[in-house]
Amino acid sequence: MEEYALAVFRSASDAAAALRALSEQSLDATIQPTPRDLSRSCGLSVRFDWANADRVRAALRALFPEEDCCRFFVARGETGHHRFDPIG
Repeated sequence: MEEYALAVFRSASDAAAALRALSEQSLDATIQPTPRDLSRSCGLSVRFDWANADRVRAALRALFPEEDCCRFFVARGETGHHRFDPIG
């Protein structure tokens, strides 16, 4: 079973800023299209390792202190068939 986490953003510029900030903190992440089940306006998400979820969430909350800047999810399932659960 594949497992990873996503941060879903309101804008493409927020997703790009998040990727830069995570890279500066040596946190491995990539930009990917937002899955249709989680779609927001910009359609871009940052994918990262579920094991780093606490560190990534802390870094992004510091970068974007407003509550609705992004939403976090864990993806679980087989390639192409994932269930997305919110991360509080």
